[in-house]
Amino acid sequence: MRIGHPDSGDDSRGGTVVSTTFGNNNGWNKFICNRRWNSAISHVTSGSDRWNGAINLITSSSDRWNGTISLITSRRNGLRNIILSNHNTLTSIATRGAFAKSSHGNIRNSFVLPI
Repeated sequence: MRIGHPDSGDDSRGGTVVSTTFGNNNGWNKFICNRRWNSAISHVTSGSDRWNGAINLITSSSDRWNGTISLITSRRNGLRNIILSNHNTLTSIATRGAFAKSSHGNIRNSFVLPI
């Protein structure tokens, strides 16, 4: 188990929960996981990483991205909420203002929130 690394977790113990605090070098501030990315509960980041201030990422499935439920981001890219089903299929996007394109999955529907 590598504390301080996004892959922190113990794959040999399926029920092990790891809570790790990160520095600002990659933007991750808090990471709680169960078996690396599988069943990850929460990612809290600053505004400096590639997610542009992601607040909450919940996953529960058999690999790294499948089963992502919710991703909420802050101001920089305008993205407020993403809901993904299995196999990276993008099912819902809510934005305020401009929306940055997604490189994962297919967009099923999207809507813009009032400013």
